[in-house]
Amino acid sequence: PSMIGRPKNSPNAVFQPQHEFKCHIGEELHQFPFRYDEFKPIISCGIVQDWDEMIILLEYCLKKVPKFDMQEGKYTRRVVLNEPLLNPIKNKQKWFEILFEYFEFHSLVPQVQPLAALYASGRTTGLVLDVGEDCTQILPVYDGYALSNVMNKMRSWGGRVGGGDLTKFVANLKYESGWEFSNSGREISKKIKERLAYVAPNYWKEVELNAESSQLSRTFELPDKTTITIDDLRFKCGEVLFRPSEFLGVDYVDGGIDDLLINTLLKSPIDCRNDFSNNIVLCGGTALMPGFKERLELEVQSRILPPHLPTPKVNVIQQVESSYLSWIGGAIIGSLGLTTHYIFSREGYMESGVDINRPYSLNLS
Repeated sequence: PSMIGRPKNSPNAVFQPQHEFKCHIGEELHQFPFRYDEFKPIISCGIVQDWDEMIILLEYCLKKVPKFDMQEGKYTRRVVLNEPLLNPIKNKQKWFEILFEYFEFHSLVPQVQPLAALYASGRTTGLVLDVGEDCTQILPVYDGYALSNVMNKMRSWGGRVGGGDLTKFVANLKYESGWEFSNSGREISKKIKERLAYVAPNYWKEVELNAESSQLSRTFELPDKTTITIDDLRFKCGEVLFRPSEFLGVDYVDGGIDDLLINTLLKSPIDCRNDFSNNIVLCGGTALMPGFKERLELEVQSRILPPHLPTPKVNVIQQVESSYLSWIGGAIIGSLGLTTHYIFSREGYMESGVDINRPYSLNLS
């Protein structure tokens, strides 16, 4: 995760630059969950919240790249920047400033995350449903061209919904049940979600089954070796994506994830809908939740009928690599022989800056 942990009682922490005293980043935080005053997320909804911390994270990541020489590599390497949909202009401009002025990279290719994920799946036509940590985004792409007028982000009056909201939902329910997990509570909640949560094909039938028997109950072992029983939380967690307003107590103006998907399909040109419904590509770790693929297919098939969908056939593609599809797609794009139209050079940036109105991704119509 894109997070930094600051140690408790860091000596002279107030007076030292942030990079001069000890911190742990990403997966390292899981090894020392009780040593930090806070776990600070650097990115929220795809938008950088703290650029000083972002620089620390990038330096850390570059040092982990095998055989990468910071002094030489930055002058020859091309960077692919995977952006969220509807990325604010200020955020784009700051990325260019950091990568060209601070890191001095040779060139930059910006790309929207769902389009990169589609390339990674081996397709040029499809409807990409990207369920990230902080937000959900959908992008229809036809023959390599993204239909930007139809793209959608799942939003509420208070924020956006994603896998992180499911983790918070688990944390809140376990707090109401009297479980106290101290500082490591968020990580434990995330493990419960990843190991035991699923999406029910029919929520109310699952509620009835859970009331009648303990068939759905599972046990979870805590770090202190005690065990707790998880029952209805297993399917309630997955249902958050389909009924966020009810379970999170926030007015989600787009409804659930199924509503967002269906509305995107219906806004697409009618002659493209069959191709989109047959190629719904899932991206993001939450999209791997058991039952999610089947529930989406069921919702779309039952709610979109002819003439809105000429051939009511729905195929949702769920791959083992769904968590990393955007990254894989970015790696593919970075290795392509792109025309200069899609490449921003440091030389051009230093001479005249960046035309923010210029198309920022491959084939974004």
